[in-house]
Amino acid sequence: MRRKSLPAVAALTLVLTLALPLAPAQAHHSFSQFDMTRNITLTGTVRDFQWTNPHSWVWLIVSDSKGTRIWGLEAGAVGEMERQGWNREIIKRGEKITVVAHPLLDGRMGASIEKVILPDGRVLAPPAGSKAPH
Repeated sequence: MRRKSLPAVAALTLVLTLALPLAPAQAHHSFSQFDMTRNITLTGTVRDFQWTNPHSWVWLIVSDSKGTRIWGLEAGAVGEMERQGWNREIIKRGEKITVVAHPLLDGRMGASIEKVILPDGRVLAPPAGSKAPH
């Protein structure tokens, strides 16, 4: 009996090993933490631009009636963003930019980037991966 169950266990292990990476990938593309029906506009100074995978990030220092706060703004993956005209030098530390984004539902200072307006007026297209599927 034990010999017959060994191939079944091996097959099950193989199936689970191949299927396991699919679960994080599915969850990874969720926009459920963002209010995709609402846009906010933030103007501030770039603290950092992280050109990384799986998501790039803009850290923006925003001063408003609530004080000075740092917002974490999520963008898409490097390859997707390159196809939209972004590159690692397009947003520079210390420059003033405006970002239109979908805020986090829980009110924390984070959002999914919809578009970026650079100091020279150029508008960066939505970074691929930051828009919810229609």
